[in-house]
Amino acid sequence: MNGRPPAKFLLYGALSLSGILAWAGHFGLAYGVQHLVCQSALIPASLWHVILAAATGLFVACIAFVFWNIRSRNVFRDPDGDVSQFYTYVTLTLLAVSLFGILMTAIAGFMIPVCGSLR
Repeated sequence: MNGRPPAKFLLYGALSLSGILAWAGHFGLAYGVQHLVCQSALIPASLWHVILAAATGLFVACIAFVFWNIRSRNVFRDPDGDVSQFYTYVTLTLLAVSLFGILMTAIAGFMIPVCGSLR
């Protein structure tokens, strides 16, 4: 071993955390980019809901794509079925929780006034 983690471990880790990373990206976009849109004179604040809806749709599609791939194919191939089932279950659960978080962030983004926190 040369001190580097095996590629399979990195792949499993990336797939397992993909939902959490998507949730973090959407959260940063929803609250970080909103402030940039409100402070920018180039983008009208009235477009914020369109930007948020497009970003939410994109992130939900990404999570659905990963969910479908994990569910339909045996991505976590392992001779020991217990490890494969565990990784599949954990990844699907994290994807479901992340989808819930993305939808709740989007709902909050639509309910809060667009630039109310910056006035």
